[in-house]
Amino acid sequence: MAVFAHDITQSVRPPAERLYDIRHWSGFDRGGHFAAMEVPELLAEDVRDFFLTHITYDHQVATRYTVATGERSARDR
Repeated sequence: MAVFAHDITQSVRPPAERLYDIRHWSGFDRGGHFAAMEVPELLAEDVRDFFLTHITYDHQVATRYTVATGERSARDR
């Protein structure tokens, strides 16, 4: 869930967590309802971070470095 400061509505985390299985929650001090046009870099980074938490290589959690280069870090070898 991404919450932008100037969105049409403001999400409230406690009720959302009671109703849904929230896996990722981000709050931003910029952007609004059209975040993809207003702050594309923030939205892209948030989407990338969300998916990186769900990508694994040989049962090791991926990092931005390993995804970008295709290499495994020394810790993962």
